[in-house]
Amino acid sequence: MPLHLQIGYQGAYAPFHSLIYIFNNSFSMKKTVLLIAMALLAIVAKAEVGATWHGTVEDPYFDLDYDITYNADKTLSFVYTFSKEIGAVGVPAGDVAVEFPGRTGLLNFTQESNTVFKYTTALTFNDGETVSVHIRIPRIGGLCESTFDYVVGTSNVVVAALKLMAQAQNITDSSAELAYSVTLPEALQGATVSVTCNEEPVNESPVMLSGLTPSTEYTYMLVATAELDGETYTAEATVKFQTLRSADEPSPVWYGMVKDEKFDLIYTVTYNADKTLTVNYKFNTDPTVGEIGVPKMDVNVEFIGKPGAAGLYKLTPLSNTEYEMTTTFTFEEGENVKLHMYIPRAGGVFQPTEEYVTGSSNDPIVFTVAPRLTASVAAVTNNSVTIEYAVTLPAELEGATVVVTCNGNALGASPAVIADLESDTPYTFTLVATATLDGTDYACEPQELSVRTVADDFEPTVYNGYFDVTEPEQFTYTYTVTWNADRTLTFFVDLKKASQDFRNVLGMQINVNDGGFAAMTNNGDGTYTYTTKETYEKDTAVPGFFFLAYGPYGTVNPGSVRNDFSYVVGSTGGSTGIDAVAVDTDAPVVYFDIQGRRVENPASGGIYIRRQGSKVSKVMIR
Repeated sequence: MPLHLQIGYQGAYAPFHSLIYIFNNSFSMKKTVLLIAMALLAIVAKAEVGATWHGTVEDPYFDLDYDITYNADKTLSFVYTFSKEIGAVGVPAGDVAVEFPGRTGLLNFTQESNTVFKYTTALTFNDGETVSVHIRIPRIGGLCESTFDYVVGTSNVVVAALKLMAQAQNITDSSAELAYSVTLPEALQGATVSVTCNEEPVNESPVMLSGLTPSTEYTYMLVATAELDGETYTAEATVKFQTLRSADEPSPVWYGMVKDEKFDLIYTVTYNADKTLTVNYKFNTDPTVGEIGVPKMDVNVEFIGKPGAAGLYKLTPLSNTEYEMTTTFTFEEGENVKLHMYIPRAGGVFQPTEEYVTGSSNDPIVFTVAPRLTASVAAVTNNSVTIEYAVTLPAELEGATVVVTCNGNALGASPAVIADLESDTPYTFTLVATATLDGTDYACEPQELSVRTVADDFEPTVYNGYFDVTEPEQFTYTYTVTWNADRTLTFFVDLKKASQDFRNVLGMQINVNDGGFAAMTNNGDGTYTYTTKETYEKDTAVPGFFFLAYGPYGTVNPGSVRNDFSYVVGSTGGSTGIDAVAVDTDAPVVYFDIQGRRVENPASGGIYIRRQGSKVSKVMIR
């Protein structure tokens, strides 16, 4: 059992670090007395130039020995010595740092080797000054941190014990290496050293292990023994590791599917034998063409919360419909991973987040052959609802007969009017598109549209607002919020006073009631619209913000503008700003439906958004 001796001094040179000396109980009394005398001399020594203070920080991944030396120019020199190589513990070399809280930020060290880092301050310090020191080192799983007080110019005597460091490396399904190192303190120089592994003698590092079983956890105990002058000193180290899966064993694959309004995507995550992940995306249609418009080299994934893996990682195109990447960093089996897909496309960004447990597997998912149905509510009155829909057939169903039903009844051509409804009443319409080819029916997944008919005395309201933008350019843009007959909200934004670069590069998004980002529809003339799927009752407070993303494909630098609004349902009036109060009576009148889509010939009885110049209002065509 080692002897721990702590000596403290409360005189003129306090406070000092406690001095802990570790002796083996086999030390002679003479040696002990001598060491105590040396320690006392070190404590009461006058602060001086060239004095070095030694300390150790213990971390679950490594031990860190640090030296602080007081230089003749009153600067401080730091030396960090790690017990393991930086690469083995995932420490970013440029982030090995120190700071003096309240006086400096983080000060990065220069790497001398894989285990040694050095730094000399530009800041100067006075003899006897007490300085707060904060060691901060990012590593796998978080940070190694230690804060302590150091008295400038002081030194201590460190009697180091025998040290044994060991770790597993080059692990395969059937083999591994145990790398170890033995450090002798000055008092044990010349000692005879031997090492055992699980009580068997070993001659050199690394210890080669073979014939191991795949996917198995192993524990090895290493013991270092030093013998000097008839005395024996020991140190121990325990190494635990798990072998990889057999190369003959199929890697587990997890399948998932996410759906965008423009496409379906099947993703797979493969947990490889080397503990990396392979992420694969397969689209059910070519996303790089037409109105979908996904940039081919901008299909990404992010591993949210994974230490050392921050940011987006691009998938490499295998074809126009398949993309793939394999991580360079590893994951332990059973680790919870959040996969954030980030896919810019026409009108905004598709960015679902999926949860995955490493090593898990499930049944494969394949695309079903079925028509694709998109549907929306185009108009609502007190006794009718108008539904617009479109059906797209995959190549496998080319030439099929298509029927669209609503609540089991066949719909007419789009737009279809459902009449004889009750006023001020909620309705849910379930639409299904069925394609028939060679006697076989192929049906899409049902789509639901929820709507509330207009109350007989309901009056749509329009609220006006504006924002002044100063960066990256100066302009004012107006917006309106319309409370629709179906109690949804339609947001209309006019960006025509901004430059072409600004308003047309990446478009505009909106966040309503903290419901996440939604892309606003670009009307092609510098205006944007968005209609909520949610309904709102009068006098309800609805906070939100507009998010204008610009660059990097234009001439302006990339960035964004966020403008927060607070709207109360049913509010009217507001302001469009000084530059927008004047109405251009000569400007053409343009109509939009409640979904924000331009209408060339508004039908009688329908409710529309009417814009003339900078004035926007909700009207019913009679």
